[in-house]
Amino acid sequence: MKNIELTKTILLVEDEAIISIITTKAVKKAGYNVITANSGEKAVEIVSGGESIDLILMDIDLGAGIDGTEAARQILSVNNIPIVFHTSHSERDMVERVKGITRYGYVIKSSGDFVLESSIEMAFELFEAHKNLEKTVQSLMQSDDELHMKNQELAKLNEELNTTVEELEASNEEMAQINEELIQANKMLEEKEEEYNILFESSSSAVFIIDKGRLKIMNSMVNKILGHPPEVLSAENFTAFIHPEDRDEALSYYRKRLNGEKFETDHKFRIITSDGTTRWISNKSVLISMNGKVTTLNYANDITDSVKAENTRSESEQRYRAIFDHSPHGLLHFDVNGIIKKCNNVFAGIVGSSKEKLIGLNMLDLPDGKLTSAIQSALFGDISDYEDTYHSVTAEKSTPVKLTIAPIKNKENGILGGIIIAEDKSEKTHNRPEL
Repeated sequence: MKNIELTKTILLVEDEAIISIITTKAVKKAGYNVITANSGEKAVEIVSGGESIDLILMDIDLGAGIDGTEAARQILSVNNIPIVFHTSHSERDMVERVKGITRYGYVIKSSGDFVLESSIEMAFELFEAHKNLEKTVQSLMQSDDELHMKNQELAKLNEELNTTVEELEASNEEMAQINEELIQANKMLEEKEEEYNILFESSSSAVFIIDKGRLKIMNSMVNKILGHPPEVLSAENFTAFIHPEDRDEALSYYRKRLNGEKFETDHKFRIITSDGTTRWISNKSVLISMNGKVTTLNYANDITDSVKAENTRSESEQRYRAIFDHSPHGLLHFDVNGIIKKCNNVFAGIVGSSKEKLIGLNMLDLPDGKLTSAIQSALFGDISDYEDTYHSVTAEKSTPVKLTIAPIKNKENGILGGIIIAEDKSEKTHNRPEL
């Protein structure tokens, strides 16, 4: 458990009460204070009201009213708070909805408590790292400007002292003092440079400055990711290390940043390493002034594993969707609240209805007590069977059916909902010989 004095407060934005309770319990168990909001409007109101919030865990689909993406935009327009999207959706179009929003993570609700806690910790670390690094860079730039001005003043004074030998002889004491100031200034510069180098090299991100299209200043992480030594990296235009298909977009992004255009999200593109391997990079650029000219300070991170994981999830979902839609059996999926989320055409045909009428129906509200009892058993983790004549509530049809109802669990054995496998028994009933 974290120290109470240092405990951070997380705003959980979730419209589904059961999921909100479960998530609140998991986040509190991880040592955080939790404030909840059941709508996007309530979340904006809480933050605008001056509540001390360290991180927001935001669902995307919040029912009626504004969704999680719009709530995030409104909050970020006036507050700099890290936001982690916490959703049950991993479809590509859902991910696309949050691309234009500054975020520090995207966690699938079914990922489990460990992944959720790790994502929150990583979001805090990344948020603090970005703030500290930006503060350090600004401090170093300010110190550099002050030292530059001091050197100009000293140079002017030195020129005046050189006007006559008599003035030089008369100002030995003053020259000694100036010399001491120069020594102190150089010492200060060396200390600042040492501090800068420590922060620069200890960063987990690849940090580099692009000047006139070339990598001029970079830390060792740049070499680690690309595999090239510094002399090779600084000799080529930076686009030479970018995947050919991504070069035009990367160059366009770089030019727009130089022209002052702002982007709410990091720029993602592929690079080619020294051994020919393709890797994905997420880069954030900040405008700085160097030697009187505007250039970019960049923070890049290798996100190859995340991209591969996302692609794997997408492929898995596509395979699941194909199996679900084309199964010869009637299939239906319901969530932890008993609400139908999806069914195939075979199931709709068995009950004489349509998918449009079935989706959104709460199976726990059905008048068939035997069936609702079987649904509840699945939500408690048990597999149950139902064999009876089902009287459809969305169509005028009664069908002898055999249903197998099973729970759907995550890796931590938590219940996510359930699935029904349906078999139409009417044909077998009609063909059964009379006894």
